[in-house]
Amino acid sequence: MIEGAPPFDGVAYAPELRAEAASAWQSLLLQEHVSQVAAEQLVGDLGRFHAPHAIVASARRIAGEEARHVGVCSQVVAALGFEPRLAPVAPRALPTAQRHFERAMVDILVIGFAVGETMSVGGFVAGRALAQEPLARWALGELLRDEVGHGAFGEEAGAWAMRGWSAERRRSKWPRCVAAMESVERRVGGRLGECADERGEGALEALGVPDAVVVGKGLLRAVARWVLPRLERMGVLPVRLPSDAWTRLRVG
Repeated sequence: MIEGAPPFDGVAYAPELRAEAASAWQSLLLQEHVSQVAAEQLVGDLGRFHAPHAIVASARRIAGEEARHVGVCSQVVAALGFEPRLAPVAPRALPTAQRHFERAMVDILVIGFAVGETMSVGGFVAGRALAQEPLARWALGELLRDEVGHGAFGEEAGAWAMRGWSAERRRSKWPRCVAAMESVERRVGGRLGECADERGEGALEALGVPDAVVVGKGLLRAVARWVLPRLERMGVLPVRLPSDAWTRLRVG
């Protein structure tokens, strides 16, 4: 049981609504569990990568936070009247050759954290702004607070991992970052740059389950406000982007 969660009165919501909300929170629970396993493995991977103690310690902290996220999501699912479920997660297989291992580690730090975790902040911000149920606002706030730090970790650790790289080699990561953003776009289920106006009036939003329009708008704002500046500071962003770059990428 995670401390600080407000009480929840399920009687105020129809059973079918609670079931739909619980299904969405269960999906988020499984995503957070995958993140927990990946973060736990990252601690060892960074040790093999000879990362500074401070970076390894940050990864260990993140693994603990991801485990807490699993607890938060489980608590919401249970409060909605359903049994939280976890599924086995296979550890990722990283290359054994040092050169390929280094490339994989940079992908994890830059694409997984500096891009992926930073984008997730936008989705949580958008969802929490519409959540009316105190339990949902609390849960999204718990996840949101940590995800902000996870993106910052990706920038710090990614910059360290690429410290000896040439400017050209850093920018070679840009297409992979674009692919990651497009992957998030597909997972949300819509073209972010073509989202309609946010609605946010349904009961599911009140329970912390925003629709794709709301999440898409949040992710779009995160790209412009946080992701691109992070990539620019790390030297990954191309020196000059075509004026229609984000239109073509369907995220702006």
